[in-house]
Formats: sequence, C-alpha cells, structure tokens
Amino acid sequence: MMTQMAEPPAQVADQVVGFRSVEALVSSEPLAVLIHATAERNWKPVVQQALASWTTMGVAPDCVDTTVDADSIVAQTALETLPIKVSADGERVEQGEALIRTTTQWCGAERQINVLVFFHDGQWRGLNLSVGATMTGPRLYLDILRQVTPQLIPMLNADSSSCKARFPQAAGRLTDTELTSLTGDPLNPTTWSERWTWTACGHDTPVDFVMTVQPDGSTRFEMKVAIQK
Repeated sequence: MMTQMAEPPAQVADQVVGFRSVEALVSSEPLAVLIHATAERNWKPVVQQALASWTTMGVAPDCVDTTVDADSIVAQTALETLPIKVSADGERVEQGEALIRTTTQWCGAERQINVLVFFHDGQWRGLNLSVGATMTGPRLYLDILRQVTPQLIPMLNADSSSCKARFPQAAGRLTDTELTSLTGDPLNPTTWSERWTWTACGHDTPVDFVMTVQPDGSTRFEMKVAIQK
C-alpha cells in the first residue's frame, strides 16, 4: 500500500541541526519563552490527556498507577519550525511555531511525545501530537494513522478477551516510532525507514514503513510487511 503526500520529511532526528537542548536555552530566547509560557496551560495538559486515552484504551491493562503529574513531563529538545515573535515585555508569544520533544515516565517506561505548538496574531491556535522519533511531518503522520490503524484492529484485538472485559474500548494506540535507516543527508533525505508500534492490551504490534521523497518534494510511504487480516 502506498500513498503520496505533498509534505517534506520533518526534521526531528536528534542529530539534525536546529534541534536544541531546552535545558541550555537562555530564558529570554523566543523558543524558551514559547516552551515555558505555554507549558502548564497548553502542551502539558494535552500530553496528560494523550496518556489518559492510552489508559482507557487498555494500552497497559496491568498498570496500577496511570496518572501523570505535570512536573514529570519534561521538554528535552525543541525546534523552531516557524519564526517566533514575542511581546514587548518578553513574556508572551505573538506568532510562531515550535516542535517540542517531551519525555515522561508512564507505566514503567519512558514515553516520548512530541508536541507541535503554533501561534498566530497573539493567540494560541493549537498543536499536533506525535510519538517517538518519527521523521514524518504532521499531515503524513496522520495519514498513515488513518490508513493503517483500521487494518490493524483485528490483530490488535486478538487474544485479548480478559483485557476487553475490563477495557471495552481497547482498540489500541500508536505508542512508539523509531527511525531504522536513512539514505542521503539527514537534512534532506531521499529515503528512510521507520518502525511504528501499536499497543493494545499490553501487546505490541510493530509495522515497518519505507518513506521515499518524490521529485516534486512530496513523500510516499509503503508498508514493508503485509498486515495479516
């Protein structure tokens, strides 16, 4: 299965120039202002909500403590994806966009959730979420989710009767992505491979993808391993 999206790969690999350590940022820098000024009221609650949905969907059915304190959600690195403009007092974001890579402990494992926060005309306009180390941009990421997840449902629900009894909505969630190979310049790759992992009722289902950048700048994806229905 293949699909073409008019979107270049996102620059999300740690080694890519542009991602910066949040801890090393000067507090007055626009990127630091965006991260800290919006943490408690914008992106931290959304990360908490995402993990709460994992709980209701039975991702870790045997986990006792599924709560996530806001203080445990840490912004590790960030990339200014559109120029950030701050107010004259240096405390508010007026315009701009940033991709923030966060980590937190949840049910015995460190989870990485990426948050793309954007502002326009002095107002917070929203954010997009992704997990793990994917190099896909928001549109391609969502397109893969929409096309692949329905095909996975029979596999995700297999052998989970006891879990389903406790979590009737246990249809699974994408819980991790990893970059497995890359061809070309990391800033401008021609082809790269990723492994995405869906989890339902404590069981992981990995699916491998190959992403290929087309001459027009769009990205095409293909599943390397056929999903057994």
